[in-house]
Amino acid sequence: MISSQTNMLIENLLEMDENSRKFKVLKKKSYFEQFSIAKSGFEINLKALDHLTDETWQSFPLFSLLKREYLTLSKRKGSLTSDLSKNWLDRRSLQNWLAVITEIRKKNEAETREILVCIHDHAKQATTIGYISFALSGTISILGIWFVRNSIITPLKKLTSGIRTIAHKGY
Repeated sequence: MISSQTNMLIENLLEMDENSRKFKVLKKKSYFEQFSIAKSGFEINLKALDHLTDETWQSFPLFSLLKREYLTLSKRKGSLTSDLSKNWLDRRSLQNWLAVITEIRKKNEAETREILVCIHDHAKQATTIGYISFALSGTISILGIWFVRNSIITPLKKLTSGIRTIAHKGY
């Protein structure tokens, strides 16, 4: 989930940058509207990622820094209507934000991979224990059958031989 949220954040961030540059050059209202849509999507995904990171990570300082920088920029630029004629975000900040978002995704992927390896190891261990238990129960079953067989057949053989003895001697 975090990986898809970070992908959408990157997509929204790049759309915002692209549409602000188009608006700066062409001055068409449609680019500002597309910028606003991408900005709304960015904010929604930022909140969703904030919620997910609160639940899964103790604290991820780079994400907190990104969130703080974005909120500061949003407050400083207001609705951004007049400021879109300028760059809404400088290239260096854009690259830093992209790097932070990518780092969040990489950290999440590494944690996910680590957890999946752990789950795989536990599954292998459970499978091995299952095979050993199956073999042990099969061996115990065979021994049980042999014991029951001997406990029934031995008295029957003695009984049969006693009956034959009685029948031959005529008692």
